[in-house]
Amino acid sequence: MKLGLKSCCPYMRVAADVVNKSVCSKYYHVLVRQESAEQREGFDALVKAGEVLGTNTLPSFMLLLLSLLLRLLCCILLVLLLLLLLLLPLILLLLLLLLLLSSSFSSSSSSSSSSSSASPEGKS
Repeated sequence: MKLGLKSCCPYMRVAADVVNKSVCSKYYHVLVRQESAEQREGFDALVKAGEVLGTNTLPSFMLLLLSLLLRLLCCILLVLLLLLLLLLPLILLLLLLLLLLSSSFSSSSSSSSSSSSASPEGKS
C-alpha cells in the first residue's frame, strides 16, 4: 500500500487552494499593481485573509516569507543550472586541451630523453 501526502492529509489540497487564492494572489496584487489605491486594496484583502485563516495556520507573513524563500531557492537553482550548462562545454574543452598538452609533453619528453641517451653512445 502506497502512503502519500494525499492519504495522510486529505484536506491539504483544499487548504493549499485557499491559501493560494486568498494569500498569494493578494500578495501579487500588492506587488504588481501600479496605483497606490489598488495596492492598498490588495493589502487590506491580504490582512483580511490572514485574519480569516486564524491561528490554526501559519501567520500570513510566514506564508509570504516561505513563498519568497521558495522562489529565491528556485531562482538560485535555476541560475546554477544555467551556469553549469553554459560552462560545461568550456570545462570539457579545457580538460581536452590539458589532456592533449600532457600527451604531447610526455611524448616530447620521451623522445628527447631517448635522443639524449643515444648521443653519448654515438660519440664514443
